[in-house]
Amino acid sequence: MRLVSALILSFLLLNGCDRLTQIAQQPEIIQKQGEELKVMEGKIENLEKHLNDLQLNYDGIKSHCNELEHNLSELQSQHHNDMETLLWKYSLLESMINKHKSITIDATSKGFQRLDTELGSFLVAVDGLTPYLNGHKLNLDIGNPSLSEFNGFILKAQWGKAFNPNGKVTYADWKESLKSKEVRFTEHLKPGHWNKIDLALAPAKLDQLEYIEIEMEVNHVLLTSDRELQ
Repeated sequence: MRLVSALILSFLLLNGCDRLTQIAQQPEIIQKQGEELKVMEGKIENLEKHLNDLQLNYDGIKSHCNELEHNLSELQSQHHNDMETLLWKYSLLESMINKHKSITIDATSKGFQRLDTELGSFLVAVDGLTPYLNGHKLNLDIGNPSLSEFNGFILKAQWGKAFNPNGKVTYADWKESLKSKEVRFTEHLKPGHWNKIDLALAPAKLDQLEYIEIEMEVNHVLLTSDRELQ
């Protein structure tokens, strides 16, 4: 019995010593953990600072990219407008070079224009514009100032809205939007006369006839030989 009591007492003394040792070591453990915590806090602070620097750099780069994109967009827009203006001016210059090969008709004008063909020049005047089916008839007076009579002819027409060089529609798209037709006439163009001709433009609403361009082709001329006069 005494032996058991001695063993129990020894066990309690040993556990008590270990507990005392652990209690004695607590301040050192706490101090070490505190030092490690400070190190971790320092690392976290450095990481946060680094992240802030990265965010500032990102914001700066993003702002710079946005500025570059804006400048590029402005350059593209300016280049696009310049190209459209150049194409339009080139078209006007080409029209001046081939001045009388085709004419642009103003349906409200009462004047006349010269229109050249391979067999001679003619005069074209507008006598009116009247509704016709799903379009309009362009009433023309075609003057033949020569002494020759022409047997039949062809009129080639293009029409549509007027081109706006400052608008959103490109010159190429505008040209593509124009309607066109080619009409063969059997009427004779008598010499020294104004010859009345109606050209139907359809389909065409009135606001789609802001621009009308016409070319003319003549292939047959009637002449009297000296033998026929004898």
